Amino acid sequence: MKIKIDRLTIQNFFLYLYFFSINYENFNPTGYFSLAKLAGIIYVISAILSTRIFLSLNRLQLYFYWPFLIFVLYLTLISLINFNDFSNRFVDIALIQNLLIFMFLINHVKKDYLVLEKGMLALAIGSVSVSILLFLGIGATEMPEDSLGLVNRKGFFNAGLNEIALKLSAGLVVIVSILFENTLKINKLMRYFLFLCIPLIIISVFNTASRTAFLILPLCGLTWFGFKLLATDNKLYAMALGLFIFALAFSPLYFIATQLENFELLAARLQDTGGVGDNSEVGRLTLWLGFFSLIFENPIFGNGYSGFDLITFDYFGFIESPHNVFLEVLLYTGLIGFLFYSIFLKRIFSASYQLFKYRNRILPTILIPIAFAFIFILQGLNEKICWLILAYIIGTYMYSFNKFKEFKN
Repeated sequence: MKIKIDRLTIQNFFLYLYFFSINYENFNPTGYFSLAKLAGIIYVISAILSTRIFLSLNRLQLYFYWPFLIFVLYLTLISLINFNDFSNRFVDIALIQNLLIFMFLINHVKKDYLVLEKGMLALAIGSVSVSILLFLGIGATEMPEDSLGLVNRKGFFNAGLNEIALKLSAGLVVIVSILFENTLKINKLMRYFLFLCIPLIIISVFNTASRTAFLILPLCGLTWFGFKLLATDNKLYAMALGLFIFALAFSPLYFIATQLENFELLAARLQDTGGVGDNSEVGRLTLWLGFFSLIFENPIFGNGYSGFDLITFDYFGFIESPHNVFLEVLLYTGLIGFLFYSIFLKRIFSASYQLFKYRNRILPTILIPIAFAFIFILQGLNEKICWLILAYIIGTYMYSFNKFKEFKN
């Protein structure tokens, strides 16, 4: 049987490769490009072959895009204004790349309305493959002692522990959505395989001893529960059903966690939340308090990239990311930029709720806490998976409500 390979097939393949590679973002065998960065570049090149589709815009797309585009333009302008002898940085290439891919992914739905669903499946398969490699000890790295003197935290190719744990968690919630809603009509054999891989992913997540990932998984369930309460008229029935499903889903999760040798390590880190580790010289709370005080250097207009570099170096003696996008946005663009960024996020999260309420979609709902985790405690502006999640929500909203002019059933 002949396999037809056309432009769309090639573009779809590279999109799936990009989603799959997100789990391998720190795997850099060449020393020049990580697997994820290379896959992203190839995907962009393939998309440019269909410029008319991938660069097109309609009114609803602009509704989602314009707040962030204004934010980027304002950030560039304020960075130029704040040039100084220490820094003349005015653009972040990684952010521009992510924004470009974000827009390409949404437009890709015009050519194949299920392509982002298939991409999420590829992301989940990537998470399964990483979990298998970690189980076999391939690519596994034992991280050095942390601020609490705790060791034996397992990473993957030196990726940040919170980062890899959240990526694996994203793969896990995709599998859960496939088991419950199965939008792609995946056959039973494949679904059984994915179901059997769930404990393996959970073990890999908990071996990182990431407090964030441990808390995010229940939050994914609580987000679904909260949306269900909001969307239904029968609140009592929704509450009873939601609590039952929540207990049914997370009792095995807690049981698996308590059987792991790393559970005591995770418990110690949870107990120290807000304690010695977070308040150490380079602890998260110490950094956040320092950056929060810097906001008042220019609270309305912000400092841009260039001004941020200068005031950060003057305060800390080094340049460091706040690891919190809200603080980052306030420092870069002040309340002006923060307003536009907030509008951008609010519209995406509102689209997620409408997908749940009117189309009974689960995945756009339970991915919200993972995107929020990258925004709140990591570098969400430059995290590829964060932009994939946001693109997935918008793309799914647009095809689910038939908002693409070019869309065809």
